[in-house]
Amino acid sequence: MERPCVPYAATASFALAQRLVPVKETHLWIVDYKTASHGASGLDTFLEGEKAKYQQQLEAYAAVMRKVQGENLPICLALYYPLLSRLVWW
Repeated sequence: MERPCVPYAATASFALAQRLVPVKETHLWIVDYKTASHGASGLDTFLEGEKAKYQQQLEAYAAVMRKVQGENLPICLALYYPLLSRLVWW
């Protein structure tokens, strides 16, 4: 059974910047840290655009990890913006 991804702040273990870390051995998070900064105005639109921009890249990383870890381990993908205190995940 596939379990939904849970934002790392709600878990005891979590992924770190551009590293691959299993979360309680039920998920693998691939997190890409971004140093972009953006004003408060239009932040949601900016983050949606960033997800669209980097989604294919992170999906490629996930495809490689599925070959290594097997198809059964759910993989969560995320972009983390520490300067914005935002995590965009799917």
